[in-house]
Amino acid sequence: MLLNASIVINYYNPTNSRRLLYQTLLCVESYRENGKDINIVLVDGSGSGCNSDLKRSLQESNSYYLYFSQKKSFAEGYNAGIRYVGENWKTEYIVLSANDIVVSPQTIAKLTEEMNGGQIGCVIPYLSMSDLLCQNSRYESGTCLPTGMTLNVNMFRVDDLFAIGLVPEELSGYFNDLVMFRRLRMLGKVIKLVNAGNIYHFGKSTTGISSNASLQKDKATFWALYPDCAPINANAWLKYAMFAQTRSSRLFWSFFDHIPGKLVQRVILLGYYALLELRRTLIKCHIMPFVKG
Repeated sequence: MLLNASIVINYYNPTNSRRLLYQTLLCVESYRENGKDINIVLVDGSGSGCNSDLKRSLQESNSYYLYFSQKKSFAEGYNAGIRYVGENWKTEYIVLSANDIVVSPQTIAKLTEEMNGGQIGCVIPYLSMSDLLCQNSRYESGTCLPTGMTLNVNMFRVDDLFAIGLVPEELSGYFNDLVMFRRLRMLGKVIKLVNAGNIYHFGKSTTGISSNASLQKDKATFWALYPDCAPINANAWLKYAMFAQTRSSRLFWSFFDHIPGKLVQRVILLGYYALLELRRTLIKCHIMPFVKG
């Protein structure tokens, strides 16, 4: 099967951590196992110039190495890779990937299959660990339309990426995913959460070593850009109902957004995900039929 997809992997390692280097090479190799015809571009935004060890290893993997003499932000790194792909190949899909990801050999084929249909703007897979709770593989229940997305492994159409202005560079590394989600929805696009094999996300293993992103700055910038998404109470990050893709999830988050008190919210969320876990168990035991959607 010819996979018309390119991979852009973001890499930021100004401290030259060997652990981060090896983790990144493992990420590249996992994508390479998806097919020899896939173009893989690693964007090094560390600002240290060319890393000879990394360059040599990527050449052996038949992958491309983009490096710079000045540091690149999270979004600037991704956008440099997207533009490089657009200038060099006629590819239909681009996967934006963090460097602390290990995918399965069938991941790209599965994501490509799920992109069928012009209304699909982005496909995200279940991960071993994710900030979006329902994206964690332990809650896996098949294809669904999530309320929000993370920017860890995301497949987009190239045309859609350029239509939404690529990854927003006014944000240093937080909320970029939600801005892209919102812009896709404004184009009438749907974001799908799918099972694309076992995908391991070693959460925060990169930012734990080095990061040039600021949560507080990005939060203020996001709320200024989208005041209608600002949370109703101080305990929340945003007004979740604004990102709901289905009527039932919009009703749930509209209720949730008005609940005062972080402890009460946490109890309700734990109950919600406990129900998801029960549903998943019943489906696996063939006690409860699975309804897609």
